Amino acid sequence: MRRKILKAHLQEKSVNPERTHNLQILLDKILPFEPTWLNLQESCVELTDFAVEHRYPGATTLPKEAKDAITHSGLIRITIREFCGLET
Repeated sequence: MRRKILKAHLQEKSVNPERTHNLQILLDKILPFEPTWLNLQESCVELTDFAVEHRYPGATTLPKEAKDAITHSGLIRITIREFCGLET
């Protein structure tokens, strides 16, 4: 879901987003427009693995990894909702 939000924001800025699940690539394209989103870099790097590797059977996630992914996802959600003037 975070990937879709980042891609939608790029389209809003008239930037054609790449076909990728790599959140860092998408964030790098957004940063010239939203430099305050720099704090999302670590979260985008951490979540990119989940966007690809864990989509297919056989991949397992340790409880700490899952908890960390939820934390990173929440940071992205809060940042974008605040930017849009929505309740967090």
